Amino acid sequence: MSFVCLMYHEIASPYKHKFYVTPENFRMQMEYIVSNGYKIVNLNESLDGDVLITFDDGHKSNLDAARILAKLGISAVFYLVKDFSLNNKDYLNEEDIKEISSLGHVIGAHGKYHDWWTTKSKDQLISELDETARWIERITGRKVITCSAPGGRIKDKEYQTIKQSLPYFKYIRNSVCSFSSEKDKMIHSMPVTITTTMNEFKKIMDKDCFYYKKSLFIYNFKELAKNIIYKIKGIE
Repeated sequence: MSFVCLMYHEIASPYKHKFYVTPENFRMQMEYIVSNGYKIVNLNESLDGDVLITFDDGHKSNLDAARILAKLGISAVFYLVKDFSLNNKDYLNEEDIKEISSLGHVIGAHGKYHDWWTTKSKDQLISELDETARWIERITGRKVITCSAPGGRIKDKEYQTIKQSLPYFKYIRNSVCSFSSEKDKMIHSMPVTITTTMNEFKKIMDKDCFYYKKSLFIYNFKELAKNIIYKIKGIE
């Protein structure tokens, strides 16, 4: 059985980047999920369901999203960057995080810093992810069971490091444009942004093969271009 994983970032008014969704569109998308009877995946229970809703980075606007979701009876996952929350007022603070957790949502680790795991040594990755998980657990009083790679930059080496050295991370999410199943190593995700129309959102939820193939082609093309640039610049 496969499920869709939606990847959100900011739920706010327009900013200078595309990784946001307006509050109006977000509410419309969530109401579409509820009205069409899609079963929500709750990571505290299992991967059983039709759709998993996730948020990356921990922007302040995620608190409003968490409240909207709670009123609709939807549980989501919020992946936090420790450095953002501690040092940037535009991101969730500890009181915000407590409230989101108390609303029944899952809090996951997005790293101590928002940098790529592929550039870190094994010891660095273990140390920073474990530190972030312990910080979240201190705030929420709940075990951290999932993490998400910044920029989706994770290879098998990083996956194996996390599974072997930090086994409490039951679920690891990447940014590959695809739907997921329990057989997959990692949870794949589809980005929802300001450019995502309601028609495209419906295709995502319906697991429209052509739309997913097109999205995956674009994702792979961009990754290839990025890797060439990174190689030229000497970045792993």
